[in-house]
Amino acid sequence: VLEHVATGSSGAFDVSSKNGTEKILTLMYALKAAYRQNASFLAARGTVGAIRALKDSTYQYIWEPSTQAGQPATLFGYPLAEGEDVAAIAANSLSLAFGDFKAGYEIVDRLGITLVARDVVTSPGFVKFHFRKRVGGGVVNFEAIKWLKFA
Repeated sequence: VLEHVATGSSGAFDVSSKNGTEKILTLMYALKAAYRQNASFLAARGTVGAIRALKDSTYQYIWEPSTQAGQPATLFGYPLAEGEDVAAIAANSLSLAFGDFKAGYEIVDRLGITLVARDVVTSPGFVKFHFRKRVGGGVVNFEAIKWLKFA
């Protein structure tokens, strides 16, 4: 089971008390030091937009856009990537991940492509081939990734 840190506010960052930035810091330090050195954040586009509005105690934005081409934007010095498959901020959602994804998640790519069907009927004069490639993935190290839960 992936561990999470609860924000204490359902469906949004608590911006009135600077609790949002504190919860992100709590999330960062919930991860063991060995995984923090290669860690990054992963969030949906809407969550990234909410994070961009967060300020620290000196009223400076915690979001740091990249000034160099090809370099990712950073959040507290760690890269922040957008992932459209990550849940949007909602009640009880896991919407912000932080961790060493290379150590914690493995993508499995089965070698080879399988010919599923050869279609000569649909478009007369043309031959269509339908192929299948199997790809999957999953968490292999549950200590390497932590989530921020909006609850």
